[in-house]
Amino acid sequence: MSAAQAALVGLAAALATAAETAAVSLDVEGAPQPTPAPDGAPTPAIRLRPVSLTRLGRSTRDGALLDLELLTLVTVAGAGGLEAAERLIVGLERDSRYAVEPAPREDAPPGTLAFGVRVRVPVRIPEVSGPPVLEPLRLDLRTARLLEGVVRDAQGRPVPDAVVRAVVGGRPVVADAEGRFRLLAGDEDVTGVDVEVRGETRTVQATTSTAPVVIRWE
Repeated sequence: MSAAQAALVGLAAALATAAETAAVSLDVEGAPQPTPAPDGAPTPAIRLRPVSLTRLGRSTRDGALLDLELLTLVTVAGAGGLEAAERLIVGLERDSRYAVEPAPREDAPPGTLAFGVRVRVPVRIPEVSGPPVLEPLRLDLRTARLLEGVVRDAQGRPVPDAVVRAVVGGRPVVADAEGRFRLLAGDEDVTGVDVEVRGETRTVQATTSTAPVVIRWE
């Protein structure tokens, strides 16, 4: 049985208790019917019909829950209907699960007394979780610094458009027309640098303790 169906059956049981002698029936296909009132004097007929089921939101007060609200129309017809409706409303007032409200006139069948009942329906939903963490998270932090340099050839002339990248980490940068560049590198005094010129790549060692860093393409 779904959570909404169980809430409807629970409401029917609460109404049957409040009605004392009247029969309560559910206007839902396949829903279990409470035991009718014993034979005797004419009694009003009490019927329940679900009108809407709406989403209120989500909560984690008892695990992951989806909070729904069921609105049910309660109609009372027949002899003693007014007295029975009063007993029903008073009985529901004593139960904090239910909130009684007026029923729209178009929902009430002719010749009946009708009111609406709202009840919250919590539905448990599966919690989505990632894989278990078997080891504590470890972060390896390294210090980097911004280096300014220039790429020059064997004659000391600037090499434009050279692609320069620190071997350990960093992103490649392109030297300007004067061969100048700026890149992130480690904090070592001597670091390996990959230099690409016209499709040819070489790894050179650059001294980073002085600025600007001069890289020789020879």
